Amino acid sequence: KRQELVPLSLDLLGTNSRDFLAPFWRRLGQALGGHAFDPRQPDLHVSYMALQAEDWQQLQASIEQVADWRRQPVLLRRYARACGRLHQAERVAAIWFLLCWRFPEQANAIGREAEPLWRHAWQRFLDLEPELASREFPAWALLEQPGLAKRLAQALRLDDVEIPEAYRLIADLVLAGAAAVPAADLIASRRRLKALSADLFVHYLERFGGV
Repeated sequence: KRQELVPLSLDLLGTNSRDFLAPFWRRLGQALGGHAFDPRQPDLHVSYMALQAEDWQQLQASIEQVADWRRQPVLLRRYARACGRLHQAERVAAIWFLLCWRFPEQANAIGREAEPLWRHAWQRFLDLEPELASREFPAWALLEQPGLAKRLAQALRLDDVEIPEAYRLIADLVLAGAAAVPAADLIASRRRLKALSADLFVHYLERFGGV
């Protein structure tokens, strides 16, 4: 049983237990090949076995076969972890952002499960003053990494997700720093951002107040 085998191998083999158990997880994954994902039993799915075996490409492929996987927080989290390990920078950001928007109560998984870049960003986010809601992490992340704004425009599939207006405004304002945007448009966008989230506006001004 998993509850017995995994702790026992950790006790006996330490960090080497992962290599020892990998064939076990792969065989389980093969046995579950045709088993549909059930959110009530999320570990009885190929993606879980692939996660344990650290077979990141298989993990992504198995999740992509689930029709509504972007509506399942556990699958979003698993998929984001695979993206991180495969160094798919834009994709991993897009998936973590989607988790924040659709399932903000689970956004703290970023601080535990993401790659170091995003774990550290999440910790800085938690230490902000004034504080921001989890749904605002993606917008704040654009202030930390302005280059993401342009790279994520396609990765986020604007026609498929509900992107908050505050994020769109931050993205537009960040991009405006490298474009010839009329001052009147900038002022209007800043006013709208302040009306939507005064605290996020404060953090925007700290980074781009002089632009």
